[in-house]
Amino acid sequence: PPAPPPPPPLPPRYGGRHLAPIPAASALLLIALVGFAVFAPYLEMRSGELLITRSELHFAVWSELLPGGGRFPGWIALGLVLFGLATLRRDTLRESPFLALVAACVLVLLMTVGSSAKQAPALYRLFSGVIPGLDAVRRPNEILSAFHVGFTILAGLGCGALLSRLSGRAALGAALALISTCYLATLRPAWLGLDPPVVYRAMTIRPAESTLAFYEALGERGNDGPILETPRGDFLQEASRVLVSGYHERRTSACVNELQPEAEAVEALREGLPSRESIAGLAAMGFTTIVVHHSPGLPGEDERRQAAQRQARALAQAARRPESGLRALHQIPGMSAYEMVDIGD
Repeated sequence: PPAPPPPPPLPPRYGGRHLAPIPAASALLLIALVGFAVFAPYLEMRSGELLITRSELHFAVWSELLPGGGRFPGWIALGLVLFGLATLRRDTLRESPFLALVAACVLVLLMTVGSSAKQAPALYRLFSGVIPGLDAVRRPNEILSAFHVGFTILAGLGCGALLSRLSGRAALGAALALISTCYLATLRPAWLGLDPPVVYRAMTIRPAESTLAFYEALGERGNDGPILETPRGDFLQEASRVLVSGYHERRTSACVNELQPEAEAVEALREGLPSRESIAGLAAMGFTTIVVHHSPGLPGEDERRQAAQRQARALAQAARRPESGLRALHQIPGMSAYEMVDIGD
């Protein structure tokens, strides 16, 4: 059974007149300092025009929360929440966090769920004009995870309400049934013939040693500065390249936020490689190095794979010509690096 809920905030429980002014002022000051520490970087980036307003946002839709939808919390959790709400006594309202959690869940829903995936809810538009950085979040629908966290806590309070009305063996049996139901519904163990919804396995986060050694070799050759990676990969490939940048500590085109507001211009120049104009344009934007991934791994996209292979061959050939503006730096199986050099007008 769930643990008992935490004690309610002091003002609702004891009344404001019982609060000492100095501790209350200290608490408010602490909240203000935390708020400043959280939002100050966003405000600084916004003032420097480094934090841009997203032109394309993704929201959840109401159908996802209905039975059969991917975000439906489940009938058991819904039943426990409704039971907790139905058995909530008026004399315990001031001490129970139940209604506050309900209000928080409703607030999250109204802020992240719209009539369509591209239609911003009115409450999101209101908050994005007040909360720094909120309008820079590309997928506000992920904030909906807060709803599921709150809903799960409400279901736990519903469990507590149910068990508090039972005693003896009935309470023990109900507790075991709830724990078993949670286990079966969440993990769906294969040894019971169920199909697990998620397969949990260990995943290596650290990049391959050969990849790290590749960038270390570039540094030993005196190469530094922002990297243009080509061809552009899928979501997981771009994410892995961003992860690698945490090790070599260089800016990379794989991080879309690093390119704003010139992402479209960078993409056009990347597609134009290895033309002298594209190389000069990328160098003017601050890029110093081109890293070519020879195994982009794009199954089912033969045309795109062939275009990437043609570009890789063209870059290798261009690096052999002094007037191209490229110089071959380092190569390992699967990756090549070229440095942009200034050859004058």
